[in-house]
Amino acid sequence: MVEYERVAKLHAGATRRALARLGDRKLVVIRFLYDANGRDGFCKCIELGRPELTFECLVCAFPGEFSEDIVAKARRELRRAGVDVEVAIRNCLALAGHHSAAS
Repeated sequence: MVEYERVAKLHAGATRRALARLGDRKLVVIRFLYDANGRDGFCKCIELGRPELTFECLVCAFPGEFSEDIVAKARRELRRAGVDVEVAIRNCLALAGHHSAAS
């Protein structure tokens, strides 16, 4: 299984329901990045000091799986929230059991 998929499985129940409905994991991640309803989960993770659990961080941790536009949007959102993106990526990768830095 692709590493980002392992991390995606750690996300909330809404994600699992979306996966069941839409099927494609990448599509679900992209949908949450552009859907206003996805903002609730993002804001909650930021509020709890867990940016590594956001889809934005997931995208940044596995940039080769997404278009450059999607990765840039994800980075912007994290920075806008005051997140140290590189630290969040390292934490996200640690959740996946992946120990090297993201590109």
